[in-house]
Amino acid sequence: RRVATASIVAAPAAFASTAAPYNVHSRPSRDHRAPTVINMVSNFERHHNTPAVPEVASFAELKTGRDIARWINDNKSDMQTYQFFQFMQTLQAKQTQSDHTFVTDFAAAQGLTYLCAMSVLRREEVPILACILDTLHIILNTRDVNRHQLIGYDLIREHSHCIQAIADMFESKEKTLKCKVLKLLSSICLTDDDGFEQVIQAIYAYNEKRDGSSVFDAFVKSMYFHPDLDFRCVQLKFINVILNLSPDLKQRVESRNMLIELGFDTIIEQLWQTILTASES
Repeated sequence: RRVATASIVAAPAAFASTAAPYNVHSRPSRDHRAPTVINMVSNFERHHNTPAVPEVASFAELKTGRDIARWINDNKSDMQTYQFFQFMQTLQAKQTQSDHTFVTDFAAAQGLTYLCAMSVLRREEVPILACILDTLHIILNTRDVNRHQLIGYDLIREHSHCIQAIADMFESKEKTLKCKVLKLLSSICLTDDDGFEQVIQAIYAYNEKRDGSSVFDAFVKSMYFHPDLDFRCVQLKFINVILNLSPDLKQRVESRNMLIELGFDTIIEQLWQTILTASES
């Protein structure tokens, strides 16, 4: 696995890097692209009968990952943010105790699939989408009792529709939500090659649904409409991750040319002007 660094270089000079490994130009075949969330959920619900959840006085009384997964499935339409916070507190407490069985039980009961279904069902509700992304971020960082195996990462990677759901949430117009998406995708990319490949497939699918011509389209275009400096920095970091993990120098040069065609140089110039103006004031 790769060692995820706390800081990813975001300056334009970083585009000349010489790291490795994946061809961002070779569009994945349809057979290998991540399945859509809607298809995964409909297929699961068509072939499985979810056991009824025992009645409880409140969400806080649910103790196991399986119970919470089933409760989320039954309450996808009206789960509230405070209930998400209770769930996240439980996840963090289990992490502190090095107890990963709660997360594995949650995933085994299709909890990740139900979260993805909720992200589609409630895609207009920014607070709920933010809670889903924060929950997935906590799950992603779950390790085994010896703190070696990335249990949460493996579970998310095995649920490829989960990575697709994360990418699809970039469609939100709220820039703080877009930042959460990019940070989460960056973390998955930096973990290992399998995660990087699945992120590439997911963002290709995201761009293709919006008639994009490359893996960068949606991300570069969003920088035009969100001039906020912090947001653009997060965008640059994510683009650097994609470029730096491309297989060879030739691929990175081609990617750079692709970015120029999308008007990326103009955005970089604007960004430097903003930084210079801020430093002079």
